[in-house]
Amino acid sequence: MVEVAVSLIFLMTAANGGESLRSPDSRIQADTKHAPAEMTLAANSTATIAKIERAFATDSPWPKKFAVSGAYDEEQIDNDFARLWHEGDREEIIRRNRNSLHALNVEAFVRLLPFYLRFGLANPKSEIMDFVVYFFDRNSERTQSIRERLHLLSQQQIEVLKRALLDFRDASSEKDDFMAKQIETAIATIDQLTR
Repeated sequence: MVEVAVSLIFLMTAANGGESLRSPDSRIQADTKHAPAEMTLAANSTATIAKIERAFATDSPWPKKFAVSGAYDEEQIDNDFARLWHEGDREEIIRRNRNSLHALNVEAFVRLLPFYLRFGLANPKSEIMDFVVYFFDRNSERTQSIRERLHLLSQQQIEVLKRALLDFRDASSEKDDFMAKQIETAIATIDQLTR
């Protein structure tokens, strides 16, 4: 019950564009389609999803621009995420853009990372978490970009990110030793770049 309440707070804040929850908005409705109790979750992920929602709750406004200038599919990425809370299947928007983390500007990355984590854990077969893992895989070309984004996260957010990766590892390692190793590498990269 607490997790559903946290989900509603998280969704209401996002639906308001980050505005205070005290301002009434008749358009806000519970996201029953994606409520944690109704999702196919990676093992032990219900508690992690609640932690994601608490750690990433914010009052900052929804970004106006999402993709870095010149990124492939820049216009589609901007259009998809601009309407994330106004229309369509939210999980489908994240799934369709699952390989776009590296193309997001810094502000958009911080605002969208919790959605990638939440929906990726909720549906481990969607490949959303795979691309989160690949984003944090040590790559000398992206090291500075990864470092910039990690330094915008609080310690609590970094810990929740690592917990989400571990939950995904635990759900996928039975079938995929390669992914388990990639997740360990991603966590090591996060640790190295946040020292």
